[in-house]
Amino acid sequence: MSDPIAAAWVGKSAGKFFAAYGPPLADDGTGSVFTWKGGYKRVRGEYKSCSATIAVTSDYTIRSITITGDRKGEFSPSYCRELLAPASVVKTAPPAAKAAAKTPAKKA
Repeated sequence: MSDPIAAAWVGKSAGKFFAAYGPPLADDGTGSVFTWKGGYKRVRGEYKSCSATIAVTSDYTIRSITITGDRKGEFSPSYCRELLAPASVVKTAPPAAKAAAKTPAKKA
């Protein structure tokens, strides 16, 4: 799978996903497709969250995750990826921190 979120969660228990990231907001009435939103976090004054549709098999195994709402992450273009598949993200200093590190300190 080229999608790191799917690679991390497809085939795993939806119960483990919801225990780790919070319960679903709703389901489709059949218990096989869930609407989920979570990962609420404030980063440098901006609120982050992730939304997804999660489809499960009859034994509650995740068969697909479709991201329906995402924001720019702290280290990548996807906050959802940072939250749900953190091992797939290379963490580097944010641009502001990089710029500050390159600025030489003033001598008194």
